[in-house]
Amino acid sequence: MLIVAAGVAVVAALGHAPSAGDGTPTSVATTTTGPGTPPPVTPTSSATPPPPSASTTPAAPPATPTTQPTTTAPATHPSLAPTTVSISTAQWSDGAARVSGFATVVEEGGTCTLTLTKGSVTVTGSRPATVDATTTSCGVVQVSDPRLTPGTWQAVLSYTSRTSTGTSAPTTITIG
Repeated sequence: MLIVAAGVAVVAALGHAPSAGDGTPTSVATTTTGPGTPPPVTPTSSATPPPPSASTTPAAPPATPTTQPTTTAPATHPSLAPTTVSISTAQWSDGAARVSGFATVVEEGGTCTLTLTKGSVTVTGSRPATVDATTTSCGVVQVSDPRLTPGTWQAVLSYTSRTSTGTSAPTTITIG
């Protein structure tokens, strides 16, 4: 229902809340008023809180985002445990980028992925990880692709399993 009085619009909605426990429905009235007029308080027997009323206070300006430099850009999944991934070697040899590394978790069934990026070009390669006594080894992840053109490429090694995930700090590979 909409009522206009003295230039102020008053909107009232009448709904039914759940029963009071004895089978008798209880009513909840919600009223929204114009600026400068506080909404009336309507007592109810319902345990449900009333919806928030409209505010005439201007919203605060959005916070200015700040950027912090980071050495890793993990693509984490909330249900996976984090693990540290380290690159042992990174080089260009015989027409392929070759990166070796490991994850600081001891488990089977993981996959290591090498991501190479230069400008807007991204090339990836993956291989199964191998568990050893104190870590999970990525061995050498090798990527050979015609899009790997001469220049400096960023290399990131990541590890993912059913239970763990992690991403190394980036390093560079120069293709000459």
